[in-house]
Amino acid sequence: MVDAELYLASIKTQQLAAAYQYVLSLSRLLAVSGETDRFAEFQSAALNVFQPAPQE
Repeated sequence: MVDAELYLASIKTQQLAAAYQYVLSLSRLLAVSGETDRFAEFQSAALNVFQPAPQE
């Protein structure tokens, strides 16, 4: 049981790290293209797609 919980925590950490890298890359891309005002648009779209599963 402990191994499964550790594995799940590892997966969640990897997901958060990937999301963080996405935000950094997106913000850099938008800055370079002069479209930083569109960040909120991408953020709301991502929130609609990546809703976390309910905790049991």
